[in-house]
This record gives sequence, C-alpha cells and structure tokens, in this order.
Amino acid sequence: MEWPMRNIESNRIRGELVFILIRHGRTDWNIQRRFCGWADVPLNLEGLAQAEKLSVLTSQLDGLYSSPLSRAKQTASSIGEPILVDGLKELNQGVVEGLQDGVVRETFPTVYEGWKNAPDSVQFPQGESLSICQDRVWRAVEEIASLHNPGDVVGVVSHQVSIGLILCRINGTSRDDWRKYALKNTCGWIVCFSPQGWSVRPNVWSVETGLADSTRG
Repeated sequence: MEWPMRNIESNRIRGELVFILIRHGRTDWNIQRRFCGWADVPLNLEGLAQAEKLSVLTSQLDGLYSSPLSRAKQTASSIGEPILVDGLKELNQGVVEGLQDGVVRETFPTVYEGWKNAPDSVQFPQGESLSICQDRVWRAVEEIASLHNPGDVVGVVSHQVSIGLILCRINGTSRDDWRKYALKNTCGWIVCFSPQGWSVRPNVWSVETGLADSTRG
C-alpha cells in the first residue's frame, strides 16, 4: 500500500523532518459528546478497529511517540511500541471532564459560552487554558524533533485540541482557530521541518481520507 508514503516521500527526499500528527481512535465519550481532557478513557470497539488500520505505518516510521492517555497509547500501540510523552496529553479541561455537552452548558454557562465562542479566553476550572496547553505540546514537539535527523518520518499520536494548537503555532494563527484543524478519529496532519522552519501539508489524511466533524479530545 502506498499510503501514506505517497504523501511524504517527496519531503523525505528533500531532507525534511516529517511528523505525522494522528488523532487517537474513537471512544464512547466521543460518541456521548463528553469533555474528555485528561480523563483516561479507553478506545471502544470501533476505535480499536480504526487503530488497527494504522498498522500500515509500522515499517515506515523512524520514531513513534504518544500521549500517555489510554486512548492515544492504544492507538499508537497498533503501529508499534510508542515512547510516551506527557507533553502530548490533551487540554486539561478540569471540572468539566466527563460531563456531556448539555450538562456543561447548564452547569458552567460562562465556561461553555466562552469555549464555544472565544476559546482562547477560557481557563477551565482546575484545568488549563489554550495558552498553557499550546506551550506544553509545542515543547514536546521541539523535544521530539531534536531527537531526529532530516529525512526521518515520525509518528505522533495525540488529541484533538492539542494537535489543533500545534497547527495554530506552525501557521501563526490565533489559538481561537484550533477548530479549523479538527480531525476525525485516526485522521492526521503531516507537518514538516526544514531549515526554513515548520510547514503544514494542505490535506488531512487517513486510511480512507475524511474531513473533520468533531471538536472533542
């Protein structure tokens, strides 16, 4: 199978360091529209099947890294044995974790409205802001990059918000824009590092390429 090498071989030839940023497989909480955050939610049966399809990457990577949260770690383990990196965890959503969308809207209306309309203004009670999360995940990306050479292809399994914030950082856009980079489960973005800096390949990919329709980690 040519995927995903058909998308990244030209970057490898040019000597760029390639990161494949992959969102974890589906969980019951994704279906139930619960805020996940740092809650250690496992993949459901559909998510396990999605993750299994990523085994096509096994022979194509020079490194594999994952958030330590179960849903990401299980996804990465379908590819190989990942190195777990705390910095790749999802946005810590504090007291709203485990709550469904409607419950958060009724119980924490100010947080809910801010999260929907101006997410960069929100500090989740007992959790993180987008600024704190972005600084954390970007440090993790830079640390991983420092361990690899030009031409390497690296798999990184993380979460919805965290991946979106990485792309906001690379593209120089507001953290409020993270939803523009939302992914379906086990879809990903390809980003590349060269002497000119970081860049993002234009198309979302997956085994069966799809566009995003969910906004929870």
